[in-house]
Amino acid sequence: NIELDVLQAGGTPAKIAKQTEQFVAKNNIFGLIGVMAPGAEREVEAATEKAGVPVITPFAVRDEESGDTSKVFYVLSGVPQEARVLVRFARIHIKAPDAPISVVFSAENKELASRVVRECRDKSFASVISIRYGSSPSDAARIADSLFRDKVNAVLFLGSGKELKNMLVAARKLNWHPDIFQPGSFAGEDVFSIPSEFNERVFFSFPSLPTDLDVTAVQGFGKLLQDHNLTPKQPALAISVLATAEVLTEGLRSSGRNLSRVRLVETLSKMYSFDTGFTPPITFGATKRIGALGSYVVKLDLKKKTLAPVESWMTP
Repeated sequence: NIELDVLQAGGTPAKIAKQTEQFVAKNNIFGLIGVMAPGAEREVEAATEKAGVPVITPFAVRDEESGDTSKVFYVLSGVPQEARVLVRFARIHIKAPDAPISVVFSAENKELASRVVRECRDKSFASVISIRYGSSPSDAARIADSLFRDKVNAVLFLGSGKELKNMLVAARKLNWHPDIFQPGSFAGEDVFSIPSEFNERVFFSFPSLPTDLDVTAVQGFGKLLQDHNLTPKQPALAISVLATAEVLTEGLRSSGRNLSRVRLVETLSKMYSFDTGFTPPITFGATKRIGALGSYVVKLDLKKKTLAPVESWMTP
């Protein structure tokens, strides 16, 4: 039998990691799924790795795609991989070999921005301009004016949808219409109120799309909600967490009777093209811990207020 327990942790990253460590020890936890610890992911992973507990979690938080032998398995790519896919797509999309690109980032994404700048250089962008987006209301105009003067026509934006909208409102006043590339995890409803001049000029990357959903799996999800009178605030997030449960179930089934943590990790490491019903096919390996490594690229259609597919699937 499988017994489920839930940990609701809070506080600083260090406190959340400590709570996780105590939860695992006190309850003799075999494994963890659906771990969501924004801002404390690395600390929690370190705690679970130390405890030897297998973890299956929705989104990757680290940038390693090879040589990873940890006990943490990610079902989908996270922001680091989304950003790398966009760099690759931007290099293909921008025909001029000497075209500059700018990486605009908010303060909390400084580390990610550094990696993205290196990735742009690795992808042979001749000039990479890095600009930090501050908290001042005037920053949007400052950045737009600076990039306009530098004749930059491609921007990889590592900030919120609201910040992007503000920058593009300022850009419109300058009659400056660059192509924009933003990780889908950073977007939000604000992007649909971007000035119409940017129709089909804003591109996003997402690790999964509604087209990945299997009808039977969705019906099962609906029945689960109905049977337990649940109304998730973020259905898409709930579905990604449910995908981790599907991966665990398959891992347990394939591990056989002689189940152990070591056995489960070995089994998961051999998972190949497993269909969760909610995500792209999942494949792990002895040194591969991101099940669906890559993202879809879509563009913003402001006329229809929707996202239109551009690339069916791209790896970083």
